[in-house]
Amino acid sequence: MEFVRCPFCHEHVDADHFERHRKKHTARREDGQQKDYATLPPDEREDGDISDEPKWYVHEECDVTTGMPEDIVRSYLKNPWLYSSDQTFCHGCKTHVPFRECVWTETDENLQTYFDRLRAAKPHLKPKGCGASVAVLLAVAAGIGWRVFGA
Repeated sequence: MEFVRCPFCHEHVDADHFERHRKKHTARREDGQQKDYATLPPDEREDGDISDEPKWYVHEECDVTTGMPEDIVRSYLKNPWLYSSDQTFCHGCKTHVPFRECVWTETDENLQTYFDRLRAAKPHLKPKGCGASVAVLLAVAAGIGWRVFGA
């Protein structure tokens, strides 16, 4: 029997049943978000103080503030290439929107600029060659995105 580690709950799931398991995590809630979003396993996330990291952003199109949960912040701080879609969820629009349309409330920095800066500091983590294509396909298949909370 072959097992796959779930990027949502981090349990090892029988590969033959993974698609059904994944669908439970990616089911849509009433607010438009997935039930769960992929993160790094807890022991692989950034540790230490993250109080200086921004956690609230405004979508400039609708002017609604949305928050970023700690497990996702710690995951992208460790690997800023993890969420390669360059989109985040907007509570106002009830859909995922481009980073470039959002600004951190704490710093006024555009999310795309922020993530480009984090990625520039860790180029060695960027998927390369065929691995990059596989990483993008796996991200899409896993429904990698953001779980956020409203203001």
